[in-house]
Amino acid sequence: MEKNAIVAAGHPLITDVVPAEGVSAEELLQAAFSLEIKSDHPQAKAIAEYGEGKGLSGEEVMDYRTYAGKGISGVIDDITYHVGKRDYITDRIVDFSCIADTAAYDEAVGMEGYLSAGRVPLYVCTEKKLLGAIMIADRIRPESEQAIMKLKKQGIYTVMFTNYSENMTESLKNAAGVDEVIWCLLPEDREEAVRSLKERGRVLMLGEGVNDIPALMCADAGFTLSDAADPIVGSADALLQGGGLYDIPDIINRAKGVKNNIFLNLFFAFVINLICIPFVAGIVQESFGFVSTPVYGLVAMVISVILICLNSFRISIAGLGKTE
Repeated sequence: MEKNAIVAAGHPLITDVVPAEGVSAEELLQAAFSLEIKSDHPQAKAIAEYGEGKGLSGEEVMDYRTYAGKGISGVIDDITYHVGKRDYITDRIVDFSCIADTAAYDEAVGMEGYLSAGRVPLYVCTEKKLLGAIMIADRIRPESEQAIMKLKKQGIYTVMFTNYSENMTESLKNAAGVDEVIWCLLPEDREEAVRSLKERGRVLMLGEGVNDIPALMCADAGFTLSDAADPIVGSADALLQGGGLYDIPDIINRAKGVKNNIFLNLFFAFVINLICIPFVAGIVQESFGFVSTPVYGLVAMVISVILICLNSFRISIAGLGKTE
């Protein structure tokens, strides 16, 4: 399962704006806000909402670029700005002294403490100067912990994909209760991760972003949210209405119930035919003197159809497959 909008609430919160030395919080937030209002990523929306709440307005951005799973960049007043993960920032900075400043900044602000608390830093810089970082916290979906607990009771092993590092996501992993987290997973690597998991058993993939399409199509069954974009909906095998992850345990139980009903219906059909064939073939008549007529065959067929229909209706009548 992919983290955003599946395990996490999909609406992160801005917890801290931590400028570097010599940079104001307003300058840091303005640069990030002007770039992020152009993105539809949940973290970008969080920064955009936070900036709007502070009364900010976006500046004109030229040469806007996105780097999937890493960060974004744009030119404001002839200065190139970058917003993204730490490794993206250090790759984009052309002034090596600024990279050293980034390490010093992390130590000065106590970055390890933020990471241990589950905060995700989005660094902001120009190509020659670090402006600081904006701390974001993912909120766990209220129903996610219950849903994952139900999946575990069904004997299903849960795995969460994220492009964050281990210390960033440890608190989210513990809150959600997932069995395993595959860390630092870039969007283009998710399909390969699903292929690797398929070597261990059948895989059901939950995703909601365009980057999840290859993984959804690679999995044995791909689920997405009903309000996802059309390309994602078209690549998934099933849509989740409203409840999202919380619906999965019931869907799995109902699928098992339908499978059991199919086998039971086949059993009824074979048994009734096994009983009735001797009558039709005249074997019972020869042995016991019982005379069969077409009426008996019709009655047996009606009984067979009624039994199969009643057995099929059990799923909806008795709520078969619903979890408590």
